[in-house]
Amino acid sequence: GVRTEAISWVSPYARITNRLKGYIEKLLPLLPIKHISELTGVHWHTIKEIDKQRLKRVVPTVSWGDLRQLVMDEFAIFKGHRYATVIADAQTHQVLWIGIGRSRKDI
Repeated sequence: GVRTEAISWVSPYARITNRLKGYIEKLLPLLPIKHISELTGVHWHTIKEIDKQRLKRVVPTVSWGDLRQLVMDEFAIFKGHRYATVIADAQTHQVLWIGIGRSRKDI
């Protein structure tokens, strides 16, 4: 039958080493995914999956029962006439939702 070995520097069923994954995770807050892909030679979708896993670890979960006050703000996208709206918790400043547009219909 087929036998598999546990290797300390590769996660089970992973296509990249733990060290490369850690390097990509450190680059993600600094560079766009496209640039990281060109720099490392790793496919864009693989880097996006690493980013999703990183964000699940880093971003705290929202305790919806503790929300008492919300704040809402809008900001311009690309210094143009397109806008996005952000809704956050007033006490913790944790972002809860971001959406494109600033009208009532968009929100």
